[in-house]
Amino acid sequence: MRPISAPAVARLSRIPATDERGRKRKATEPDGSWGWFLVFNSFVCNMIVDGMQYTFANFLTPMALTFNSTIPQVSLIGSLLSGFYNFSGPVAGALGNKFGFRMVAITGSIISGTGLMVSYWAPSVQFLYFFYGVLGGLGFGMIYMASVITTSVHFDRYRALAVSISVCGTGVGTFVFAPLGNFLVSNFGWRWALFIEGGIILLCILCGLSFRPAELLKMVPISPEASELRLSGSRGSSYYTAERRRTLPNEAYPTLKEAIIYQEDTRRSTIISLMPISEVNSENSSLSSAPFYVTEFPISKKQKCQNCCRICCFNVWHCRCHKRDLTLGDRPMYRDDVFYGSNVSRMKYSDDEIINYHLSVTRIPDAREVTEHLQQKCCVCHHAFLRTCLTMTGLNLLKSKIFAFLCISSFFYTMALYMPYVFIKDFGMQCHVPQETSVWLVSAIGISNTAGRLASGIIKSFFKVNSALLVLTCLLISGLYSFVFLFCCNLGCLFSYSCVFGFFTAPFISLRPVIIVDFLGLEKLTNAFGLVLLCQGVASIIGPPIAGVVVSAGKGYAIVMYIAGSLLVTSSMSLLVSTLLHKMSARKE
Repeated sequence: MRPISAPAVARLSRIPATDERGRKRKATEPDGSWGWFLVFNSFVCNMIVDGMQYTFANFLTPMALTFNSTIPQVSLIGSLLSGFYNFSGPVAGALGNKFGFRMVAITGSIISGTGLMVSYWAPSVQFLYFFYGVLGGLGFGMIYMASVITTSVHFDRYRALAVSISVCGTGVGTFVFAPLGNFLVSNFGWRWALFIEGGIILLCILCGLSFRPAELLKMVPISPEASELRLSGSRGSSYYTAERRRTLPNEAYPTLKEAIIYQEDTRRSTIISLMPISEVNSENSSLSSAPFYVTEFPISKKQKCQNCCRICCFNVWHCRCHKRDLTLGDRPMYRDDVFYGSNVSRMKYSDDEIINYHLSVTRIPDAREVTEHLQQKCCVCHHAFLRTCLTMTGLNLLKSKIFAFLCISSFFYTMALYMPYVFIKDFGMQCHVPQETSVWLVSAIGISNTAGRLASGIIKSFFKVNSALLVLTCLLISGLYSFVFLFCCNLGCLFSYSCVFGFFTAPFISLRPVIIVDFLGLEKLTNAFGLVLLCQGVASIIGPPIAGVVVSAGKGYAIVMYIAGSLLVTSSMSLLVSTLLHKMSARKE
């Protein structure tokens, strides 16, 4: 059978110092000055988003009184925001892979800001479910994904420090917005407080403008006289065109270091030659390993704008898409390490030359995707979007018992996490602590959480410790302390609980990507992270309402803290099981 040609082609080249008009390009190399500017903007985004998310307690009682609703009904508003904050992760990642995370951050800011501002006119709790909970959560999740991923891809040697500073905005935001939200609600009412917070969210638009991709390598059309590009498999005799191949997850594609042989030529640009694709899951092997040919074709610089849709144009008179090269920075979700918050030096894939490192962790674009880009095909379900969604939500990983218990641990952890944030303020008031003072209990959780994240990062960076054992020990301490402090209901005990809870629950978030890589490998990180986000979304939706039912039943706020402690202990035990299974698996190998 003769090979079938498909009109897709690209070459690999480094980003030149100047563009086609002779203008000097701005530096976007890893660990550069622009990266630290991104860290600041990412910090601000996390401070605003998580600060508002974790301080919903300021609105709980006022909303319940306004709508004559129960605590479980009102707590579901904040739970929906937290749930869709997590649910939006895979979609936000896919959108960022297609349109860029600058656009994702700006769009998320507009969606969440609009949702909170429109909530000013809420006639019922159900209205807030959608505009505050669903829209607010979707927008918050888009901002979060954009800020974290953009920071990560701009750093290699100092990635751990950069990501740690960025996510510390969560604790600082909680510390700031707890008293700020209480002040706004007390002086202007909860409606105006939501409207003002919605306006504050729009500041993330300014931060999002700086989220440009890290352009280290680019895919551009090659000359007509260039040689043929071949993608061949290790077995099989059937040939497929690029358009007929199914969308596969990232793991089905080789890395650039595995797939690309390039040679420098002073007269011609570097040409890609693809080597055999590694075998993947048996269900996909018939497609991924089947060889097919992709031939080159020249791209005219004078192609007409009617080949594009208006989405690709800044305006209807000036089409830009045919002038734009496809860079590897435009597809950050094709990097295996995009969610890895530690330094490159910790990974076995690292190399002295940073360019070789990027080649070793970046998966190749599909030929069909290059075709869509070069032919200016503006698809709603673009291959880059579908591939990322499939990668982050692939359920095959749940077959691993190690990962299954890791998901269970994340589920119980998230259920417990939101309960103190939502109810500790009212618990303090029940213990006769003034409202102006009890609001600082939430701030104490936030600032101690920041300290915990920094401490866990320092310990992991300078000491050889097992990340999983460190995390499960911290979870066990925070869970057991919930049973100790509640025997005395006074301000000192409440503040000590807030500090212990915030500090010892922090390492789970900071070290979770490291644990996933240690247990499953770097190539599974994106898939695992996406599934964990979905588990957390479900847990965050059902956690606070369950606690609200307990409070409404007259059991008191102390029982809620007991439940949170029990869930943390259960999370710790689940992580312990996952660790033991990993060690048993390692011994067998």
